[in-house]
Amino acid sequence: MRYKSRLKQVLSVCLLITIVLMLYYHNRSIEPPKVKPNHKFDLIRNRNNFKNPIFAQWTVPTKAQRFINLPLKDKCDLYFKSAKHAEFDINFWNSFKPDPHVYKRKKWIRDRTRSEKKKYKKTSDWKEEYDRQIALEFSEVAREYSDLEKKMYDELGHMKVFGKCYASEVNPSDNCEKVQQKLYPWLTNNLPLVTTADGEVKSSEFQGCVTQSLVANEGQGIVIPTQSKQVENVCRLLNSLIALENKLPIEIAYLSLSDGEKTKIVTAARNSSSFAQQISFVDLKSTLELDKFPFLKSKKGGVFLSTLSLIFSTFGEVVLLTENAIPLNNLEKLFHNPRYKASGRFFFRSRPYLDREKFTPGFHEVTSLVKHHLQPNSDEVKFFNLTSPDSSLATSRFYKHSFRNIIDTSAIVMNKSKSLSGLLITINLQFYNVLKLRLTHNSMSDLIWIGQEVSGQEVIFNNNYPVMAGIYTPDQNLPRDAKHSYEICSSSMAQLSETDDISLLYITSDQLQNSLQYTNSMKSVFEQKYVTKYTEMVDNLFDPKDPNKTEMTRVNYNEVTKLSRNPLLIEHIIKPPTLTSIVYVHNFEEPNEAWVEQSKLVSERMKHSGKKFYCAYDTVGNPMEEGVRGLTVNVDDESFEKYNRITKAWMGGSHSWHIA
Repeated sequence: MRYKSRLKQVLSVCLLITIVLMLYYHNRSIEPPKVKPNHKFDLIRNRNNFKNPIFAQWTVPTKAQRFINLPLKDKCDLYFKSAKHAEFDINFWNSFKPDPHVYKRKKWIRDRTRSEKKKYKKTSDWKEEYDRQIALEFSEVAREYSDLEKKMYDELGHMKVFGKCYASEVNPSDNCEKVQQKLYPWLTNNLPLVTTADGEVKSSEFQGCVTQSLVANEGQGIVIPTQSKQVENVCRLLNSLIALENKLPIEIAYLSLSDGEKTKIVTAARNSSSFAQQISFVDLKSTLELDKFPFLKSKKGGVFLSTLSLIFSTFGEVVLLTENAIPLNNLEKLFHNPRYKASGRFFFRSRPYLDREKFTPGFHEVTSLVKHHLQPNSDEVKFFNLTSPDSSLATSRFYKHSFRNIIDTSAIVMNKSKSLSGLLITINLQFYNVLKLRLTHNSMSDLIWIGQEVSGQEVIFNNNYPVMAGIYTPDQNLPRDAKHSYEICSSSMAQLSETDDISLLYITSDQLQNSLQYTNSMKSVFEQKYVTKYTEMVDNLFDPKDPNKTEMTRVNYNEVTKLSRNPLLIEHIIKPPTLTSIVYVHNFEEPNEAWVEQSKLVSERMKHSGKKFYCAYDTVGNPMEEGVRGLTVNVDDESFEKYNRITKAWMGGSHSWHIA
């Protein structure tokens, strides 16, 4: 018996030792996240420590004044001699995929913790020290992102100085081409191939740095960035320019157009004996290092093509028109605008539609980076006389009110010598993928004005916000909450002159494009908005001698008939009130916002293609209480005929519907 008792004790001890060893090796097999020890790191606050190391040397009290007093050429040579490693790392930035949650510490740590805990079978296996280690891991990642922000800060700092030295005035230097190649590696240092409508090649000889040649451009004209899929609308735009009796020369800037597509454009430009348009073609391929950076081939249009077109247009002053624009007044007048003449640029605002989408992680943090750390700093102002103008009024909707997009690129006016540096920077900004946390695909066009701001130039927008031009919705078809408001509905929007607040400068062609491409859908939209009913007393059809008349309902197609001839008929203009948020309407008597998308009116086919239809109002809320009122304009007969002639010319006079 004693022997058996002893054996049981030995077996129990062995079993206990076995269990302890199993638990020990089980815990060792699950390794906690390994992290280097680090202090808590604040990614946003660390931006305040960013400083250009070259200026750190120049600001030494005994040297500062000497550097300030140097001639610009000497200062530029000295700066880039010190900045031997200054370059734009285009391959890195193009491939870098930012993690937006790095800008949201709690979210990043929560996701990381959840991922790690999945490796443990029991919650009790998780230790507090793992939480501390994950927090330290976040600090390490945040520090890496801060280093990348500093890299961007340094690169853009060199670009700003380059712009002052070599892209704002003719300043011959042996350094220019070498520095240009490092900061703008996508540039070949070649000018584009420019040919006339008859195929004659225009001379493009120059020596030295291509940016110096571009700064020296002279003359005024129009540039139209063009892709193959846009040729038809570009031809229609030329029809409208003929109707406008435009006298400015036109350049068609492109990366890929066939001979047949060019022939179509030439034919459209010459479709008039009195006002044939003078056009040239600007082939931009020779300006890009396409073999060295194959990913450039994917950037065929959008802000990339528009910016390249502004850079390499041969004009010193240029109006850029996209295929979506229909000019309604003399474009030469834009060059005489006092604010344009003072600044060298003039932009137009996008439709101020109140977006209800949630902000994505990093949205506000990247906004702060652009506003507070990428624009000219005190050292750049002091040593290179860069300006840091206050454009807060022009850009407050972007920075303060968090609108995703504030520019309409249908038309842009620029002076090359005053804007070239910012345009070059705009191209580079497109490769900083971290900026895409703030700028969606639809708002990348804002980089055009952001590039100007980063380069130290004042951002000038038309004082007037977009307006809605068309015909009033009949009273009986107004929404139930619009009792005192006028309503105009359209896929297009227009821009109003800030000179007289009455003349339309241009209107977008969206309504006409939709009417041509989605004829039945747009006909249905117009019938829903403009067909009205009325009652009429008529004689008894069965007994003409009956003195009692019969009430009969009639249908009025008059407005739809007018729109069948010209879907962009302009009789009235509504200048909606400018809002930054929805107006709280107490009694639901008026609309609570100025621009309202009409998604229920358009067909599924149009929605699938991203086509939209808006209604705009002159009154939002009750103006006597919480509301605001805009303005309305009745278009005079002369302007009506002019606008009608130009918009019908865009269609080529071929559009008409059958009204049932």
